[in-house]
Amino acid sequence: MKEQLYKLCKEYINSGLNAATEAIENAREASRNETKSSSGDKYETGREMMQQDINMNSLRIVELKKLNAALGMIDSQQHTDTVQAGSIVRTNEGNYYTGISIGKLKVDDVVYFTLSLSAPLGISLAGKKKGDRFTFNGKEFVILEVL
Repeated sequence: MKEQLYKLCKEYINSGLNAATEAIENAREASRNETKSSSGDKYETGREMMQQDINMNSLRIVELKKLNAALGMIDSQQHTDTVQAGSIVRTNEGNYYTGISIGKLKVDDVVYFTLSLSAPLGISLAGKKKGDRFTFNGKEFVILEVL
């Protein structure tokens, strides 16, 4: 299960990197092909919008590379009794895959919420083991299993 979740995280990152890189290339190509019209303001506005698109996707690439570095620190083969990066945590309030935050993943019709151990819920989960209880946002969590 850990291998599958790790692989889905990797695919998410790679897909995002590919999409952002392609968007930058498309914006650069469009900018090169943009011809200055008699309406100078329209030309400058178009070029500025393309530059904003390039900047936004460049920031996305930086964030995805940070996620990739964090994911690279996870050993998907390691098993521990306590919650740490790369753990699967089953609780009475849901299933979690710790390490990076990219939203929900589904494996074999089971939903896993990905979360960083530096996120508020991740901080609450870190170091906990099966049977531990804690309260987060007014809800009592019981750790049923740590894989």
